[in-house]
Amino acid sequence: MYDLARIDVNLAAKPVCQFLRMRGPLVEDPDLHQDADQVWIERALAALPEPVASEVGTWVKVMREQGPREGEPRGYDGIRR
Repeated sequence: MYDLARIDVNLAAKPVCQFLRMRGPLVEDPDLHQDADQVWIERALAALPEPVASEVGTWVKVMREQGPREGEPRGYDGIRR
């Protein structure tokens, strides 16, 4: 999508990519489509000493699995705080 957006500033790259993705020829690059919240969590955990990082990582996992409604993950805004 990023390469398509660079072709022309007036090109609506998102609808083009959605069209191509539905038909199969679009190849995703996982390095370009990382979840910003997940990247933030991984960096924050990497900065912590190991016993703490493991415990905080477990806490984040539990928080994501126990949202305000059954089957709904808790948002990263609360986890960041």
